[in-house]
Amino acid sequence: MAAAQDAVSDALRQLDSVVHKTRSAAQLKTNLRRTVTILNNRPYEPLLAHALRYVLMASDLEHPRSMREQALEHIQHLKSAIASAKKHAVESGSLKLISGNAIATHGSHALVRDIIMAAKHSGKKVSVHITSADHGRDLARHLASRGVDATLYTDSAAKLVIRGADIVMLGCTVITPNTIVAPMGSELLAEIARIESIPVYVVALGLQFDPKAEENLKKLQGFTHKITQRDPATGITHHKAKYEFINPDIVTGIISDLGIYNHRRFVEEVCAHHPWLE
Repeated sequence: MAAAQDAVSDALRQLDSVVHKTRSAAQLKTNLRRTVTILNNRPYEPLLAHALRYVLMASDLEHPRSMREQALEHIQHLKSAIASAKKHAVESGSLKLISGNAIATHGSHALVRDIIMAAKHSGKKVSVHITSADHGRDLARHLASRGVDATLYTDSAAKLVIRGADIVMLGCTVITPNTIVAPMGSELLAEIARIESIPVYVVALGLQFDPKAEENLKKLQGFTHKITQRDPATGITHHKAKYEFINPDIVTGIISDLGIYNHRRFVEEVCAHHPWLE
């Protein structure tokens, strides 16, 4: 999530620069569309894709002066909207936690991290159990350095982690109309939690929903169950997929800036708040 927000911030800075540097109002539409096309060649991130589309909507206006004003307005609106969405998602998530909770999570996700820190700052004493030694190490270090009890586990210890947890909080990459895409290993925690009757929450911003995700997932680096690489020296084939699906039916709720809802209701809320996505 942090990387996605950084990508959006960088893209908005570039678009803002284009609007201010293009002196010819008639040339603005061309320059905006060219810049968006270039930025769209970056690795797929739903937040970035939506931001680019929203700014590009201004280029559909016929009057160049209105186009300039609308583009700047859209850029500023996105900056404040994303910051506000993150704040509300963190507030919603921290309210789900109570003092004494043991939280299970996978890897390192900025929203999950911020929810845990918000709970700590409100006086709640929680512990965090993290699978994925590679990606979870950064989260464990961040939390431990700030006084949060954090324990790092290998993925193979997922069952042990869940049996000692009160709640599971997982980050995700994108939410589609039919499923949730998250880092590889997330579904394992969710499945074990379902068996052990531990609630599972996925944390996301509303703008991580993508109604056209099925086609956009082809552009998501590392998303496929067929990414393999054979080492000719050893003859060993390595599986390189980074993401997988989580069945929404095993997720208790999606924590977002819009509230806490099941997958179906989350999709409805996003479409109601952001009708331009459809």
